[in-house]
Order: sequence, then C-alpha cells, then structure tokens
Amino acid sequence: MWAMATAVEPNIELVAIPNHETERRVLCSHYLREGCILGSGKRIKVRLVELLVIQYETEKQACLAAKSIGQWYSANWLFDDVTNEPVLESYVVEAFSAKKPLQNENCD
Repeated sequence: MWAMATAVEPNIELVAIPNHETERRVLCSHYLREGCILGSGKRIKVRLVELLVIQYETEKQACLAAKSIGQWYSANWLFDDVTNEPVLESYVVEAFSAKKPLQNENCD
C-alpha cells in the first residue's frame, strides 16, 4: 500500500502521535470491530491534510466499516475523514481506486 500511496504523492508522511495525545490514535474501537486488525491504524499526511487508515482482515469487512460511517475503502483498508475533503477524495481514488459504498449497496 505504501508503494501505491507514494507513487501518486511522493511527499506523504506518517504522522507521529505523541503519548499525551492518545485521543488522536486510530484504533479499532473507533470503527466496526469485526475483522479490524489491532495496531494497523495510521494517520498519513497528504498535501497538508490528514488521512486516517485502518486495515481489516477482508475487503468485505472494510467495505462494511466504510459504509457504516459514510467513508471510503480499497481492498481491505478503510480510509476515514475522506468524504467532503476534495484533496483526499481525489487522492484515494487515484492512488488506490478507492470506493465509497452507497447505503443500499451490498458489500459482497
């Protein structure tokens, strides 16, 4: 995923979360938990905007998580805080061919 991410935007960077800012961590407890991989959550700075990502065991689980919060996914990754952020919307589509599932869409 990192190679795909940097192919589109070479200047992205992981955002370090200081120990005293625990509320900024990207944790499974913030999302649908089924299939969420503990410790996989990251904040990534893309063109000065932060993108939250977290990994699931399957694509279906990532799709269901994205659908539940009105966000985006690609393969088994959920992308949060993307909707209504044009920079991030265009980035996740270009870099990962990400999709935003519709409420009536089936994730199978």
